[in-house]
Amino acid sequence: TGTIGSEAERLEQKTVYGFKMTKISPHRMSHRQDNSAVLTQDTEAHNMLIMDTLKEKIRKNKKMPSVLVCKDMESSQGKFEMILDSFKQDSKNKKMLPLRIQIFNGKRAEIHYLQWDSESKEIISMPPKIISAKEAKDNAGESGTITVTTPIMGRGTDFKPKLENGKDHPSGLLVLNLHLAQDRDHRQIIGRSGRNGAVGETLSLINYEDIKKELGEELGNMDLT
Repeated sequence: TGTIGSEAERLEQKTVYGFKMTKISPHRMSHRQDNSAVLTQDTEAHNMLIMDTLKEKIRKNKKMPSVLVCKDMESSQGKFEMILDSFKQDSKNKKMLPLRIQIFNGKRAEIHYLQWDSESKEIISMPPKIISAKEAKDNAGESGTITVTTPIMGRGTDFKPKLENGKDHPSGLLVLNLHLAQDRDHRQIIGRSGRNGAVGETLSLINYEDIKKELGEELGNMDLT
């Protein structure tokens, strides 16, 4: 198994169940770049950092496909609408078009195509298309595609990052984790990128306001300046 990796998990298996644990190196070593987590002060800063990160990867990394993993359905709905609106509201984004933005969270499964309308001189979204789980997974690996989801697309989902010509994407897949996940869940989320020795990149962008709602007074008066 690849899901029992921490010392605490291995110790539990040994002491509680009497299992003997043997570590075996992967057949293909990881070439994934795992960046240090970033904590933002509030939701506005969180959204700005998400958009800045996505735009940078689109501009500089040949429309690197991105998968954003949110905590639950509600938060994924909010981030999806935020990303869609942010791209549509700024005409400067036309240089990055066409783009595809999809959501798959167990309740909503659809993809939106963004393109430049020369007559209205605006970025428009074509009527959304309802997609299946397989289509969502296949779409997520294609360049110029941003996928907003939940841990439902975590463990066991194997994305194939590709360029428009069908070749492997040279930057792989970007996975943005947008919530404070437990260690095991976090490993499964970032494990969607750089699979089987492929390249890829991961980054956790955490909103302090979200953590405060969960933990409340336990955080104290943390200074993020």
